[in-house]
Amino acid sequence: MIVERYKVFLTEKARDNLLELRRYVVEALKEENTASEYLHAISKAVMSLDEMPMRYKIIEDEPFNSMKLRRMIVKNFYVYYSVDKRNNTVFVRAVIYSRTKTL
Repeated sequence: MIVERYKVFLTEKARDNLLELRRYVVEALKEENTASEYLHAISKAVMSLDEMPMRYKIIEDEPFNSMKLRRMIVKNFYVYYSVDKRNNTVFVRAVIYSRTKTL
């Protein structure tokens, strides 16, 4: 069986979210090792979206449903992404702490 591969891209917002996550954990919490662990886990999970990115369902709530956004949970974070099936591309839109109410 041939597995279809997808290209995975982080949007500028997602990159900014990751930089802010690292900054907060290192500077405010003084936990550099924890920041590295979080970033490693999130990066590994995001890169796994190159195979079967549709394994997470589209979020039912609006406006996410209209935007065809999917949500993957990694540690205490939500990774929001969309899939462009025509171009075999995944766009990671945001990485948000799970207790945050807004995207």
